[in-house]
Amino acid sequence: MKLLKSLAGIAVALLCLFPVCATIVAAQRGQHHEPLGFLKHALTDASAPALTPPQEAQLNDLITAFRAAQSHGPDAALKAAHTAFNSAILNGDLASAQAQSDIIASSIAVRLQSEFAGRSEIQN
Repeated sequence: MKLLKSLAGIAVALLCLFPVCATIVAAQRGQHHEPLGFLKHALTDASAPALTPPQEAQLNDLITAFRAAQSHGPDAALKAAHTAFNSAILNGDLASAQAQSDIIASSIAVRLQSEFAGRSEIQN
C-alpha cells in the first residue's frame, strides 16, 4: 500500500513538473538573440567607444543580407540526383547509381568551390 502511495506521489509530482518545464522552455524560445551582442561586449571589454545607431543599422543590414544570400539547402538538381540514386540502388541498377553519384559529387564540389572562393575573397 505504501508503495502504491509513493508511486502515486511520484506520478503527481511528475505531472506537476511537466507544465513548469514546458513553460520554461517556451519562455526561453521567446528570447530574442541580438546579433551584435558579442561585438558590443567586446567593445565594452576593450574600453572602446560604443557603436553608433547608424553603425548598428549598417552591421545589421550586412548580417541580414549575408544570411539571405546563404543557400538554404540543396538545389533541385541535387535533390533529383539523390532521388534517382536511391531509386537506382533499390532497383539494383549499378550503372545508373554510379552516374547519379557522379552528378551528386560534382554538384557538391562546385558548391564547395564557390563557397571557399567566397570565403577567400572575404579574408583577403
